[in-house]
Amino acid sequence: MNSSDNKLAKTNGLCLSVKNEKRSDYLEWDEYFMAMTFLELRRGAPGHNNNAAIILNQRKIIISMANSCLDTNKHELHTSHAEYKALQKIQEGNVMYTTSFPCDKCAEAIAQAGIKEIVFYQNNTDDNIAKELCDKYGITYRQFNTKKKRIELDFSQFCDD
Repeated sequence: MNSSDNKLAKTNGLCLSVKNEKRSDYLEWDEYFMAMTFLELRRGAPGHNNNAAIILNQRKIIISMANSCLDTNKHELHTSHAEYKALQKIQEGNVMYTTSFPCDKCAEAIAQAGIKEIVFYQNNTDDNIAKELCDKYGITYRQFNTKKKRIELDFSQFCDD
């Protein structure tokens, strides 16, 4: 078997095929973190105002995740801003991924928490106050951009041998 052949690697009970080239389904960092944000969204209450946010530290480690469903003992339909909830769980972070651009109140809380960059999926508002606040406090923001329209996770690709 030469270095370009497939190999089988076992890590913590998972069997994975190891290749020496880049995978066809490889996720760039932005794609990975936005996918994680949408997975967090799936844990929230259903409805048109649901949102999710994650916060990373400088080493690309997720330090906080939140969705717009209030944390209660029951899965109720009460909502809160996901960005604000994620900020309550950290002391200071670097990058926030969010499913939609923050409102002005969340942008203010983001600035106070020391977030330096926001990556958002969509902008649902024409309100420029949040963008002005980000500009004022030196927070960069950009819309998530990818050629991928679908990310799939097939659990059957792992084995328990």
